Amino acid sequence: MLGESFPRDWPVRFTYVQNTGIAFGVKANQFVLVFLTLAVVLLLLFAALRYHLFQTRLVRIGLALMIGGAVGNLMDRVRLGYVTDFIDFQVWPVFNIADSAVVVGVGLLSYFFLFQSEKGRQSQKQ
Repeated sequence: MLGESFPRDWPVRFTYVQNTGIAFGVKANQFVLVFLTLAVVLLLLFAALRYHLFQTRLVRIGLALMIGGAVGNLMDRVRLGYVTDFIDFQVWPVFNIADSAVVVGVGLLSYFFLFQSEKGRQSQKQ
């Protein structure tokens, strides 16, 4: 049932949530806006991956995770009108595996741009 959690007394549980918005339910019930936003982001991610804008394996894995998570959520949105979220830590909004892939992908890209790309620039100067 919608909103039901299992097991109830565990710190991590499965809770059935239907998310009609983007992250954390932002822009809920605005299907066209959410769909168009995700479609544009996906096109940009595919272009970055396809045209080899970044040659490092770390960035390519990050982009692939983001694309995979976004496509998974987009498929649910088109098929059902919402994304099914179910992982509940109770101190964070309920999320799903596709959301996790996007977050890990963003983390890898952030790590690269904050730490690795600077090393590449410094080695090119020497």
